[in-house]
Amino acid sequence: MVKIENSHLNRITNNQTTNAQQIDKQHRMSDRSNEELSSIKDEAQLSDRARLLAKIRTNLEETPDVRSDRVEFFRKQIETDTYEVPVEALVQKLLERFKFS
Repeated sequence: MVKIENSHLNRITNNQTTNAQQIDKQHRMSDRSNEELSSIKDEAQLSDRARLLAKIRTNLEETPDVRSDRVEFFRKQIETDTYEVPVEALVQKLLERFKFS
């Protein structure tokens, strides 16, 4: 009868158990760190100037490029031949434009 001793196997099993416990501990620590990180919320603070610029941009985006009410007003005057060119204002603008003032 042959007796088989497994003392060598016991050392391997103990090493594997120790390694498995260390890996398990690392996973638990990693999971805890991930939970802590996921509870942190991103936050941004805008300066008063940035808020003002954002408000101005919103207002500009909402303002039409063409004031249709003014266009319609002048269109009706031109169609009915009641539009009068403000000659003095036109001359003044031309003089300013060409620097004759």
